[in-house]
Amino acid sequence: MDLAGLPVAHPEIPGYQLVKQIGSGGMATVFLAIQLSLDRRVAIKVLRTVAEDDPERTEKRFLREGRTLAKITHKNVCGIYDIAKVGDIAYIAMEYLDGGTLVDKLKNGVSVSESISTVVQIASALDEAHKLGIIHRDLKPANVMLRAGRVPVLTDFGIARELTSSHTRITAENMIVGTPIYMSPEQVSGGDVDGRSDLYALGVMFFELLTGQPPYRGDTPIAVCMQHLTAAIPLLPADLADLQPVMERMLAKRADERYADMAAFTHALRDVFVGSEALRYVLRFSPDMPWSEQLRDLGFSFDTLRDADVKAALEAQRKKQGPSPKKAKPQKPGATGRGATSTATHGGWGRKLIFAGLAVVLLAAVGLGLWWSQKPRVLTANDLQTLALLQNEFARRVNDDKLVEPKGDNALHFASAMRKIDPQSAYTTMAYSKWSQEMVKRADAALAANDLASFDGWVDALRKTLPDAPEVTVLAEKRAALTSAQATERALQARFSRLKELTEGATPGPGESVLRMYLDLRGPLNTDPEFVALEPRALAAARARVEAALASGEQLSALADARALVSVQPGDRGLVFLVNDLESKVAAAQKAAEEAARIANEKQRRGMLAIGAAPWATVESVIDSNGMRQPLPADASTPLLLTVPEGRYQISVSNEGGQRRQETVEVARGGLAKLQLRFDSYGADAYLQDMGW
Repeated sequence: MDLAGLPVAHPEIPGYQLVKQIGSGGMATVFLAIQLSLDRRVAIKVLRTVAEDDPERTEKRFLREGRTLAKITHKNVCGIYDIAKVGDIAYIAMEYLDGGTLVDKLKNGVSVSESISTVVQIASALDEAHKLGIIHRDLKPANVMLRAGRVPVLTDFGIARELTSSHTRITAENMIVGTPIYMSPEQVSGGDVDGRSDLYALGVMFFELLTGQPPYRGDTPIAVCMQHLTAAIPLLPADLADLQPVMERMLAKRADERYADMAAFTHALRDVFVGSEALRYVLRFSPDMPWSEQLRDLGFSFDTLRDADVKAALEAQRKKQGPSPKKAKPQKPGATGRGATSTATHGGWGRKLIFAGLAVVLLAAVGLGLWWSQKPRVLTANDLQTLALLQNEFARRVNDDKLVEPKGDNALHFASAMRKIDPQSAYTTMAYSKWSQEMVKRADAALAANDLASFDGWVDALRKTLPDAPEVTVLAEKRAALTSAQATERALQARFSRLKELTEGATPGPGESVLRMYLDLRGPLNTDPEFVALEPRALAAARARVEAALASGEQLSALADARALVSVQPGDRGLVFLVNDLESKVAAAQKAAEEAARIANEKQRRGMLAIGAAPWATVESVIDSNGMRQPLPADASTPLLLTVPEGRYQISVSNEGGQRRQETVEVARGGLAKLQLRFDSYGADAYLQDMGW
């Protein structure tokens, strides 16, 4: 059945009565239905394909979404009742949620407490998914539905990915998936994703819930994606400044700078709530409301606090002041009793005890002072109001481009004023972070304009204020890179000037080649008009160099230059023929040289073999260790002297009487090996007679 025309006709699904269409997405249509066996309302998501789809691929992805959701059992994840395929219809039966989406709620405005509660609950659901190795990859308000208009429920795992070794990825490698406004930098760049990518998307959604707008906006999806990669993290409103450090971690450009997982984020957010009077003032909780109820109202689970330290912090907040110390009862003058000491009798000891007591008090006071100096300052309502005002003035100076000037009326001046009130407050930290970001922008702009004087001024001001800031090191590296690039450019121009001189008739120096210089400059200067105009003269000079090399017999040099010319002028048939001819000649010369080298090498490896016999005999064969016969002269009778390669030889000789002898002899390189044979029947008398005696 082709479902492309829905909702004109409802599909027939056994066990369910489809009531009406309630939604439609890229590959599925959603119906409100009645599950007949349980008489309950459900939402049925039916796969819809079109002609150009890959049906098998689409169905696999659709059913995978249902199975992925079914693995997650959590109150903030949409429940799955059934996944099946009937005939040509693939469907998923799931929990019916009638409270709309988070997008609908955003249109009417969301309070700070609702924002925190929503994000905490979604983080809990994602944490459960991540434990199962499931990454959502498309977290956004449209994929968060509401149960009873209040409880957020995570849906749509259509492009979720399971990070298991056995899972087969359906999405193509390096394919960018997700919604641009909520995509993490690693998704934008097509890199690997894990749970921290979902955390980034949750941070974008958290910012949007708190402010009504996402942190990054643009006219095109590409513009938004580029902001995820390069733009600074925007500031929250002043009354939410204590949440800024949490937001900075969630929206960090690098995944390893974000919270390790959803649980770490939730704990950090809860700690801000516990320790921030300003945030609790914004949330407007009743002072009489128990801490456990406040935490639960924000989505935190009081029963899952990490340790007793947090409970102790809650107790300390509840007890704003300790019990008053009891006053010592005055003793009547002259009264005595158990343990009383008479100063008349023990005056010396009394004075010693008094001095000892004073010393203890003094030491305690010093210790208390040291402890108090290291104790984080508790900001009063007046402090918070002053910090907020200073932050507004700071922001105005930044907008007016008054970062360090004029003196006493610049952004740095107001940041310093915040630091005097509390150097560790979120207001102060945020101000210095923003100031350093703006200083880096100014320095980068000066560097782009090649205005090194202005660049050095911005960097010096940044270094004086924040000497240990990593931005100082980064800017110094950028300056060094620019200086290196400028030096490279100067060297390039010098080589280009020299190339012009050579094409105009200058004599090349040792190692200089017009062609090599031209080829080196061709890459970086291929669009330079002056270089393009010089190209014909450079090639002509290179052609002349080839002809000169040929005339002087320098075939190898000519061949190298001719090949390079052919790579530039492949259509020059004369050059092609020249290269082929030179290659043949060079190959023949190389072969002749190799043969001469082989012969010379063999000569070096030869030795002398002297063969004698009594009486004289005929040398029938001289065979080396490889079974190869050595050439013998026509009259191979003894005595015989041969030149042979080094090695072991088997020598066969015979005399006139038909006697044969075989002997083995070793010939050394450059040496003389002697073989002297005597036949047994040949005595001294016979020898003398043969010699004419």
